[in-house]
Amino acid sequence: QAEELFPQLQVEDVAVETGEVGDALVGGGCDIGIGRYIDVAGDYRCEVIRSEPLFVALSSGHPLAGNSSIELAQLADLPVLLWPRERNPRYYDRLMEVCASAGLEPLVLVSRPRIIGARSYLISDHRAFGLIPRSTAGHPAPGIVTIPLATPQLLPLEMSWLDGDPRPQLHAFLDLVRRVSSNASRVASWPSRSGKP
Repeated sequence: QAEELFPQLQVEDVAVETGEVGDALVGGGCDIGIGRYIDVAGDYRCEVIRSEPLFVALSSGHPLAGNSSIELAQLADLPVLLWPRERNPRYYDRLMEVCASAGLEPLVLVSRPRIIGARSYLISDHRAFGLIPRSTAGHPAPGIVTIPLATPQLLPLEMSWLDGDPRPQLHAFLDLVRRVSSNASRVASWPSRSGKP
């Protein structure tokens, strides 16, 4: 959509690891950062563009894989797969808070920053579970199902940019992101449960 509306702009999706959006902005690797709990300096603005429900990523062979929703306390026998806390302390702490509020104090398996990536086999092999936002839950890796929490919990999706950037194209693009995010929040385009048990 951006390419159609702004043909004069070069729009490139720059993927970074968990916790690196702020570094990419400050280092000049991008003009707009989108992520969760973005850590940026005072020269940058950060705006929540939507909130997304949290899902559990679970082995398709797990006895609860066919459930329409899940209580985290039901996963007390499994560790949670997360990145190291120092990658994004506020995000990590939010996920631990969600677990604690459900009466779960899980063992944490430390993984690379993208948990639904190279080490997702730990989930598909029934050795761990993951906690992921709904936008990621719609595309599980083979052998993994995603199930909404029975007690919904939300994660913010944020957008950040250099405060005072004078470029009108940047501000037009920010407005486009806001509109698309608002539409995505209103339209439930993701399944309530993904993957096949």
